Amino acid sequence: MGNCSIPPSSTKLEISTLACAVIEGESTVISELLVGLKQSMPSTQFQDEMDSALFLADFFGQEDASDLLLEYKPDPGRKHSSNGLHGAAGRGLEEEILEYIWFSGAHPDVLDEFGATPIMYAMQLSASHDWKTIDLLIEEGADPCYVFVLMASLGPTPTSQRLWASRI
Repeated sequence: MGNCSIPPSSTKLEISTLACAVIEGESTVISELLVGLKQSMPSTQFQDEMDSALFLADFFGQEDASDLLLEYKPDPGRKHSSNGLHGAAGRGLEEEILEYIWFSGAHPDVLDEFGATPIMYAMQLSASHDWKTIDLLIEEGADPCYVFVLMASLGPTPTSQRLWASRI
């Protein structure tokens, strides 16, 4: 399978063709790739590819791409991997967050491969939108205390201070 580099003028990040199509929102290409990849890849590798692609679709706000991927049953709450819940939290997609937690069994404190939780992805959102998403995650069972050690290394921010206050 070919790869494309993002940004085009650099070779800093090499991503799969499926990931590139997802970021660009190329629904026809995504559909064709999914059919071909499902037939040509071992099932665990295909699952990895879909789970990563779902993260990208949600994180980049590509709803049609996300819908196409969901037909192939990715795991939006996959442990130790960037997943759909992380992408949805990083974009503030409330409906997707609830869908992944309620219907796919995603844990609201699931860690990605770098140890980040959905709350940490939500902290990247602009002010007010970040707290709305964080509050939703806490309402759905995320533990605000879970990320304190990592937040402490970043220093105090308005969001981290508000999160600290919510633990009481």
